[in-house]
Amino acid sequence: HDCQKRLEEFQNKNDRSQKSKKKTKTDKHVINIRGLGDLTQYLISTDLVYAGLVQMPTVEEMGRTIHALKKGGLKGLQFLGYCNSPSPDADHTVQGFVAFYQDVTSSLTDAEKEEMTWDVIMAEHTLCKITRVKKYLDLYT
Repeated sequence: HDCQKRLEEFQNKNDRSQKSKKKTKTDKHVINIRGLGDLTQYLISTDLVYAGLVQMPTVEEMGRTIHALKKGGLKGLQFLGYCNSPSPDADHTVQGFVAFYQDVTSSLTDAEKEEMTWDVIMAEHTLCKITRVKKYLDLYT
């Protein structure tokens, strides 16, 4: 896409890591705008994917993004046992996310996947919600 190319050019011009010592934690599938946190940049990036303006990340790229963000997606993988280490490295996180994505994908029918727009973004979102469910289980059990 032409928009994908323009987004990458914009990222290069606005790359925080070129203007300060703080390096961004995210990869090429997450926009990089100064003043916005990594999670906000990730969420804007997913909106751009759904708008058809940038490419959907691969399963492996999403695994690296989950590792870089170190938010609910990673906590969900840990809670479900896909990443057993309290501080998994990037490769372990990618392997865990790939396994989670394949397990869920193979258990859903095509109709279910279509109805919920099952993709790597929805998989990461699901992991975040699992973490919230865990908090409620901890409170009431």
